[in-house]
Amino acid sequence: MITGKNLFDVVVDEALCHQCAACVGICPFGALQMSESRLVVNNDDCTDCQWCLRICPFHALKERPLLPAAA
Repeated sequence: MITGKNLFDVVVDEALCHQCAACVGICPFGALQMSESRLVVNNDDCTDCQWCLRICPFHALKERPLLPAAA
C-alpha cells in the first residue's frame, strides 16, 4: 500500500525541457522551481493536480508511478 499522498512523482525529461518555466508559473503549490537553468521538481509539495503536465509545450514533464513495496 502506498502511504504517501501521491500516486505519482513528476519527473523532468531534460532532453525535452527548454527551461521556459511555464510550469513554474502555473503550479499553485510551488512544487516547481528553476535552479541554475534547470527545472527542479519538489514532489513533497506536489499534489498531483497535473497542471504542469498540461501546460508544458514540450511534453518534458512525465508522471512516474510510485509502486507499492513488495509484501
